[in-house]
Amino acid sequence: MSSLYSMTADYEHVLQMLYDEEYDEQTVIDTLDSIEGAIEDKADGYAMIMRELESDAAKLKAEEERLASRRMALENKAKRLKANLYESMKAVGKPKFKTTLFSFGIQKNGGKRALVLDCGVDKLPPELQMVTVAANNDAIRAYLKDSGEDSCEFAHLAPQGEHLVIR
Repeated sequence: MSSLYSMTADYEHVLQMLYDEEYDEQTVIDTLDSIEGAIEDKADGYAMIMRELESDAAKLKAEEERLASRRMALENKAKRLKANLYESMKAVGKPKFKTTLFSFGIQKNGGKRALVLDCGVDKLPPELQMVTVAANNDAIRAYLKDSGEDSCEFAHLAPQGEHLVIR
């Protein structure tokens, strides 16, 4: 049986392997499996590594959200400036001009024109309506539950999944 110090060093090495793209996932798993020790010790090692990875992932997610918020603020400022310039060009009646750095012009949007329905879909002629049929999954689950069975001629319930909980 390996010493606690040795096992800790081994698990720290495995953690570094996870961050090194040179090692594939199977190599890391094989290395974890080769570390000597009782299953409880290995489970503790797995849990320590998982907590460290989850902590790093949470930090990265928070940074992503911060950067996304900053990006959106900059994009919104640029949109407001563009809208102000557009309105100013329309107000002074100058739809097109050039400067030493840029060319400016107001032009029609491309693509299909927007369609606005002035009545409900049910008032459209049948040839202009589209019918979509979809399964009502909640109703099917209720039907199976009421029947007391896990399956019927048109559907079945998949096996309930399970997962590991570490507290």
